[in-house]
Amino acid sequence: MIRELFSEAWWLDAVAPGHWHEAVVERGGRRQAELRYTVWRDRLGFTRLGVGPLSPRMGPLFDVDETKVHTGLARENELVAQLVAQLPRYDYLSFTFPARLLNWMPFHWLGFQQTTRYSYLIDKPADGELAWKSMSDVTRNIIRKAERTLQVDDGDASTLMRLAKLTFSRHGIRMRYNEGQLAAGVAAAHARNAGAVRLALDPDGRAHAGAFFVWDDERVYYLVGANDPDLRSSGASSLIIWNGIKLAGDLGLRFDFEGSMIEPIERFFRGFGGRPEPYLHVTNTSRRLAIALAARDAFQALTGRRPADRRGSRAPANARGDGTGS
Repeated sequence: MIRELFSEAWWLDAVAPGHWHEAVVERGGRRQAELRYTVWRDRLGFTRLGVGPLSPRMGPLFDVDETKVHTGLARENELVAQLVAQLPRYDYLSFTFPARLLNWMPFHWLGFQQTTRYSYLIDKPADGELAWKSMSDVTRNIIRKAERTLQVDDGDASTLMRLAKLTFSRHGIRMRYNEGQLAAGVAAAHARNAGAVRLALDPDGRAHAGAFFVWDDERVYYLVGANDPDLRSSGASSLIIWNGIKLAGDLGLRFDFEGSMIEPIERFFRGFGGRPEPYLHVTNTSRRLAIALAARDAFQALTGRRPADRRGSRAPANARGDGTGS
């Protein structure tokens, strides 16, 4: 089984302790399929199942020893049904699959819904000259400008969290992780040489932007990115990403921007010259939650305001949920 970092037990133990579980199918003492997931209960009492904080991509894994494609697919279809049958009761299920997992038909047959999303991927960051030339002129110029006044150094989770709070506040977005989860993820990744926090600092030691890069055997992921809104003109966010791309090149891995469907963020990522890569977002909603959502929509239609307006408005969640510096 090819397991991405976000489904590794040590990672989930760090960022979602006590909240992650797995469905497993074995045959002859050998694990043929697994689906790891997190379970959370929100303040309204609804149970949400799927990916968790700082774990943006999770999905089923298979180890099917079949020589023919059609028999292998048939077995995987059976295994999906068996994995789903093991899931606990939930009100909302949300999985964002790893990019290599493109067959969602067995989930469709079970009543799930699917939306295609996109990330950007740089396949050959080890070729630094090619990576540099593949960028837009605007992006290269911003990086050159930033390099004249800023230096990228290793950083810490607390500084990155401070920047992330500033970024989320600026965008009016609710954070999907807390300081403890970020600190635990950083510590766990550092302990296994699978992650690094980088900060762009000026001569006065001020952090203009930061990022948390994590990696597995195939990719470096731009998991968390943030900046100081008052210092955005320095180009620090672009400089930080360029540093991450060079890190991927040094490690001999691909660089994965981890995706966003927000137009300004997509435009920012596109400037770095990667190729778009589709990945699947699979969801399912219980009848109980569907009724509650219908009631909410009816309330909004009748009153012209959201039910949450009395407590303060809530912005829609960032597709990345990372406080990106764009």
